[in-house]
Amino acid sequence: MRFLDGRTGKINEVNSLQIRLGRLKKRLSFFSNWREEVSLMVSEVDNIMVTLTYKGVDDWRPKHVTEFIRKVKRHLGAALLGYFWVAEMQERGAVHYHVIFVVRKGTRLPKPDEEGYWTYGMTRIERVQHVYAYLSKYLQKDEQKASYPKGIRIFGFSIFVLQDWVRHWKLPKWLQDKLTVLIWKAQDDAERIKLIQLRKFKKVKGGYQADDIFFSSPYSFSLR
Repeated sequence: MRFLDGRTGKINEVNSLQIRLGRLKKRLSFFSNWREEVSLMVSEVDNIMVTLTYKGVDDWRPKHVTEFIRKVKRHLGAALLGYFWVAEMQERGAVHYHVIFVVRKGTRLPKPDEEGYWTYGMTRIERVQHVYAYLSKYLQKDEQKASYPKGIRIFGFSIFVLQDWVRHWKLPKWLQDKLTVLIWKAQDDAERIKLIQLRKFKKVKGGYQADDIFFSSPYSFSLR
């Protein structure tokens, strides 16, 4: 795929996989920020990561991870606050998945291959601390990414609390990060809730405006 760089006038080549990986990283960053807000609004939250491995190299089918997620959602019910998964290629050429479930603390998940939630191979369960750190490390092996099977979705996610936060993924990364920092540094609960509940962000000269709050862009030289 080719696109014209308006700043340089040059035509650059970008393949579809690079675009998909860029979208993945942006969504993962959003999800990680959302997870931090959940920890402020819902006390005692855990991250349960499940790794799904296929027994055979060619056993992958598009609906397998969707079926797995559906079974886990049914099992966890209201204890499930959200999830994010990524697909990775093993060196042997098989797909496997890493899924993080954000749950209320104390929630337990049975081993999926023993419970019948994943019947295509082995599974591993572990509790992790940082969503972005654990999932992004599986995106580093560029030489493996080119071998994804045709038609595969390389990530997916959903959230069930603070759902209005979904709108924030369309905001620039710098604004998502700035908003997260302000929420963490809020002086009291009233200020924190006000920031979390911001909905309408309007792009204006020098940054973005949301209600009576102006967010200055780091890329603007506005004196405002």
